[in-house]
Amino acid sequence: MINIKFFSFLIAVSFFSLNSFSQKKFPAPASADAIANPLKGNTAATTAGKIIYTQYCVTCHGTKGKGDGIAAPGLPKPPADHSSDFVQKQTDGAIYWIVTNGNNPMPSYKTTLTSNQRWQVINYIRTLAKGYKKPTTIAKVAEPKAIAKTPTVAVTKPVTPAPVEKQIKPVADTTTVVASEQKQIEPVADTAIASVKNKTEIAIEPLKTEDSIPVNPVSSSPAQGKNNFAIFGNAEMTFMSSKGSAEFGEVNFKPIFLWRISDKLFVEAEPEFETGEGTLNIGLEYANMCFIVNKYITLHAGRFLPKFGAYRGRMGEGFINRFATAPVGFGDGGIGAMNEVGFGAQGGFGAGDAKINYELYISNGPILLTDPESAGQFEYEAYIGNNKSKAVGGRLGILPLTNSSLELGFSFQNKMKTGDAGTPYENVGLHMQAIDLNYYSHINPIKSDVRLIGEWKHQKVDNATYYKEDSSTFTFNNSPSTYYVTGTIRPSHVHNTFVHNLELAARYSEFKRPVDAPWGGGDTHQFAISLDYWLKWNSLVKFTYQTEKDEPKTFYAQVVFGF
Repeated sequence: MINIKFFSFLIAVSFFSLNSFSQKKFPAPASADAIANPLKGNTAATTAGKIIYTQYCVTCHGTKGKGDGIAAPGLPKPPADHSSDFVQKQTDGAIYWIVTNGNNPMPSYKTTLTSNQRWQVINYIRTLAKGYKKPTTIAKVAEPKAIAKTPTVAVTKPVTPAPVEKQIKPVADTTTVVASEQKQIEPVADTAIASVKNKTEIAIEPLKTEDSIPVNPVSSSPAQGKNNFAIFGNAEMTFMSSKGSAEFGEVNFKPIFLWRISDKLFVEAEPEFETGEGTLNIGLEYANMCFIVNKYITLHAGRFLPKFGAYRGRMGEGFINRFATAPVGFGDGGIGAMNEVGFGAQGGFGAGDAKINYELYISNGPILLTDPESAGQFEYEAYIGNNKSKAVGGRLGILPLTNSSLELGFSFQNKMKTGDAGTPYENVGLHMQAIDLNYYSHINPIKSDVRLIGEWKHQKVDNATYYKEDSSTFTFNNSPSTYYVTGTIRPSHVHNTFVHNLELAARYSEFKRPVDAPWGGGDTHQFAISLDYWLKWNSLVKFTYQTEKDEPKTFYAQVVFGF
């Protein structure tokens, strides 16, 4: 059963999120409505706006402005649908304010685009309205100057209302959207934008959004907005201090490569370089080949980020996770894979004001461990299978609110045979379920953005008899579960630069382990509080204090730079 604390959390957040139903306006001040559009009705400016929109906006908002761009799957919350009545009913001034100041994960374009260029974009956005009819004549006006700056693409595993937080992906139109921090909602296969392992705060200029990722394309095509190859990622280093110990910990470097072969084909891959215990470890996080069937479905095959749950696939990346550590039960030794090898399909579609995203896959799945120290645990990231059985799993995400501030997700994975072929353990089955939630909101009285994220996971393993080192046998009820709840607050709309770059986060997690398992010993829990300072929209410093049952109290300082 779902832990009562987590269940209460779901009820509380769902109730709190009802205020989102009444949101009829952008989070722009009322004074913005009075800002007049100096280019209103200027068709040449509209034509220029389309060029700028293609370069800066299509990646997230899509070619038709429906919020289904190639980067949308990796964002903590879905991009706005510029063709919707919600957007089209906003004043030009309100939209101009958002473009100028940003609306996390969308960055500020105050220094990227001139004032005229921002108005040109707004003119073009008006043409995306349903039923828009192009004027029969076009005024001849000087062409806009070329935009010199490299486009910035807001990206973010998810998650995350937050419905947020660390899955990345890129390609054509997909109606998928994922909310939340954080790695807040998303469709298309693991695109290099969700790979960032990924759902969303409003960034106040001149600060750009934290949960965004810049993509610096190297294109062989002269057409604007057409990218054949891109590299992005992050680097991080951690310092740890506890009683009797102080040291600089692991240094990680994670470049993400994305190749766009055609409008239908792309490849995403992420190698990982990390130091640990005096050695350099090199691994392959994922290498995923994707084929876009249509705007509702993308097929993918290879090694991909996990689709079971939301944290590991969306929320765990360094610039998305507000802490220097992972919640207990969600890191190594916890429930679920860090990566999968297999084949899958993902996508999304609208259902009235709601949005739905889905992921289905077949993979090698978990491999049962039977040695005395690890009996009953699993090797989740099998490069090859150990028998003919395969794991079948998936996730369904629902964003029920018009502004996509809330995402609720349900995941499952089943494998009928997890033991090595020909052994007594071959037919031991595994069944897993997970529920995740991501909610995001802005609180005007305190000029702050808040996010609530949570996830609960459970697995049930068939009964089996294992052997101790002395050859005696033992068995146990192998049914562990884990959950975490995170809350963050950031005064994004306070105009003091130092203050609006700060973010405070708190997290509680609990891992219920089998008492009689050699790796269990009963429940464990963890509490962490973190004060973060955003150096840039994708780079930050974290100061985390953590307590965990049977572990020393530890202070962490972590630096994460995105690129």
